[in-house]
Amino acid sequence: GINAEYGVRNRLLKLAAEYAPRVSFCMGNLNMTRYYAPDDRYNDTGVLMTVISEEGWEYTVPKELEFTYDNAKKVVEDVLAGNIEAKPYKTEEPPVQKKRVKRVVSTTFHDIVLDETKHSLIEFYSPYCGHCKALIPIYNELASRARNDPNIVIAKMDATANSVPRPFESRGFPTIYLVPKGKSVRPIKFEGSRTIEGFIEFMQENTKEELVFVEPEEKYL
Repeated sequence: GINAEYGVRNRLLKLAAEYAPRVSFCMGNLNMTRYYAPDDRYNDTGVLMTVISEEGWEYTVPKELEFTYDNAKKVVEDVLAGNIEAKPYKTEEPPVQKKRVKRVVSTTFHDIVLDETKHSLIEFYSPYCGHCKALIPIYNELASRARNDPNIVIAKMDATANSVPRPFESRGFPTIYLVPKGKSVRPIKFEGSRTIEGFIEFMQENTKEELVFVEPEEKYL
């Protein structure tokens, strides 16, 4: 009812006054979460508490925990202390890396693609996409040409089987971004020609150092 809604709002305002700007608080209907929450996930107060990380991963607080100020404060403290870990809605098992193009899943994305010491080119693809299939030999050759530069990562992730982290978006396939090395950098969306020359030019234009590309291995000639 109205009174219950005001009670939730007042508790959130109190928490926000204490933890902003480190933590943001909001209230809304179930459509705000990435996936539908069945009725059995509600607690007795009819409130579902969900933690959403910077990447967009979610952790749903057990329904047995009543939404009180003290309980919500404990959840926030646990999040800040690293005791609660949000997880992607969907992810594959981390694969064994056998090729020059690194295969990434949601749980390895941060360590591989967002490595601050690397320039990372990441392709979000669908295994059912014809354009993605046509790109495979070109992307493999690009990784071969970059093999002598330890600062370059050429990677790909199946966006139909893994949650895509913020601030990346994949509304069509393939979607490709460059993440230049360094702290607090923003990913740059690739919108050029999907050719070897197009990729190399794009990467070189958006990095602050000379990248090393060599002749591809014999199988790509």
